[in-house]
Amino acid sequence: MASAKPVTVVVIGGSNAGVAVSHGLLRQVPGVKVILINPSETYYYNVAAPRVVAKPKAFSPEQYIFSILEAFERYPAASFQFVMGKATKFEPGAKTVTVDSRGEFSTIAYDYLVIASGSTSLATRGEGSTKIPFKITEGEDLQAAIAEAQKTLAAARSIIIGGGGPVGVELAGELVDVFSDRKDITLVTASRQMLPSLKAGTGSAALKLLKARGVRVLSSRSVEKATQHPVSKEWTVTLDGGEKISADEYVSATGVLPNNEFIPSSFLNEDGWVKVDNEFRALAAVIDGRKTYVYAVGDITQHPLRTLSRIPDQITVVVNNLKVEITGRGKRMTYKPSEKPSMLVPVGRSSGTGQLGGWTPWSWMVVLFKSKDFFISKAPTYIN
Repeated sequence: MASAKPVTVVVIGGSNAGVAVSHGLLRQVPGVKVILINPSETYYYNVAAPRVVAKPKAFSPEQYIFSILEAFERYPAASFQFVMGKATKFEPGAKTVTVDSRGEFSTIAYDYLVIASGSTSLATRGEGSTKIPFKITEGEDLQAAIAEAQKTLAAARSIIIGGGGPVGVELAGELVDVFSDRKDITLVTASRQMLPSLKAGTGSAALKLLKARGVRVLSSRSVEKATQHPVSKEWTVTLDGGEKISADEYVSATGVLPNNEFIPSSFLNEDGWVKVDNEFRALAAVIDGRKTYVYAVGDITQHPLRTLSRIPDQITVVVNNLKVEITGRGKRMTYKPSEKPSMLVPVGRSSGTGQLGGWTPWSWMVVLFKSKDFFISKAPTYIN
């Protein structure tokens, strides 16, 4: 008797969420076949990006760049397939994904689809910003991009950072660690407080630490435009009200953008993120009365706090619900994000702040747990 055809789950995206859901399915769902689609064979532990780009000698590339293929070597070839390419579209009715692999197009059929394409940023793209690889970019030599960013930041005499969230605060702190007496660093934030997604006390602590380190902070000022002179390469940043400030480099850290170019608009909310229910099923997963078996997880969903700390709870729900749907056994789970975020934000190697539930940890605690190495020692656990 011929063996039953395996259930195929296609996962789009090889960053934290995509890698984790792939491992989870392969470990927990008997007979499943996972096809992971990603533009690069590289996994980037980008939590450490602010220190990586500011301090070239802090870590070796082997500590934050990993091979996706090597991480999945343990699984049988019949159970796992890696496709290096960019998903250009998917057809929910036909249950297929079209992939562009360096100009060669292929169509991959799925029984279930998990969208984990994540997010990017203006700095990562180098659009209206000095190019800083806070995230990985399609077709890019990541290590070369990091080396170029390190060289650029080291050579600058003045740097403007746009954005008072964790990335902006962390980058400013790392830069003043190394260049406090040689660079003018300005941080511009549209919010009244630093770290606006966290408690006011945490934001005040971040502001105090930055100012103590010599960072010029402009609060309640938004960046309207940033342009680079074609000859001098100097950046001019236009603030609300028309005021202009200039620097050798401008780094946008104002938030993230969805990697959604291949996703039908019916799956997206007004800001471009995939709409999911509390089981991570795409809310557009019924078309013309037929289920489309589409899930989404991680940064690409509408859940606003896009941090690595949220991924494990999301993965638990997605993997469980796919297992229930595929095997027909068990009970579905729902996701309820915590209303009190937990986050540690280093401000250089020797200080930091953050929020753990409802309270702000002391600076020495942040130093002990994150500032010393940005959790780099845990990076292998995320890819493996």
